[in-house]
Amino acid sequence: MRAWGTIKGILALKTTPMNKVLLTILKKVYAQRGTGRKESALFRGLDAKHRELVPDAVQRLAGAGLITSARSGGTRIYLPVRGMAGRVRRILQVPQSSADSILD
Repeated sequence: MRAWGTIKGILALKTTPMNKVLLTILKKVYAQRGTGRKESALFRGLDAKHRELVPDAVQRLAGAGLITSARSGGTRIYLPVRGMAGRVRRILQVPQSSADSILD
């Protein structure tokens, strides 16, 4: 597994704080078991500096059609968008050299 295969590894990458948060959210929503993530899970594992970027990152990812949200019993859940898994996989495979428009 690559060093950035974990949230800690992603946070150690030499990239902008926003890119680190975007990559973390994509990993949580697409690469971890289960279908989707509760909103609170998107903040887990991040320090205060990165946590404050989560709402903007979620908005960017949703605007780009990479994630969508739903409500379940009053809890917001973020889900992967079918058909975007290949794009997300390419971003996560080589995040520092990815030319994807979602990254700064």
